[in-house]
Amino acid sequence: NLLEITLTQNSIYTAVFERSDINARATVGGEVRMGGYDIDDLSGTIHFSAVAYKGYQFLGWYVGDTQIVDASKMSVDLNIQDILGKTIVAKFALISSSNLNDDLNN
Repeated sequence: NLLEITLTQNSIYTAVFERSDINARATVGGEVRMGGYDIDDLSGTIHFSAVAYKGYQFLGWYVGDTQIVDASKMSVDLNIQDILGKTIVAKFALISSSNLNDDLNN
């Protein structure tokens, strides 16, 4: 849809586009990034990357309660047809305080 904006001062605008039939989210302790796909080519793959915040560890990729990819794959390409209409979740867990490190990400 066309959106017209009249600028009256210095501003920064960011356009965010998403498909309602391809979703990804992260639990507390990290974030998920997705990209590397053509939204018109539903026969391809989508690249998902998980980023664990300091003090958290990545547990794996899930759909609901079912793990679809284990924690050894923080980056993974998934077939679009396999994930249409599903929410892909990157799960994270707090590392016990005795195991915390000084890294920005784990």
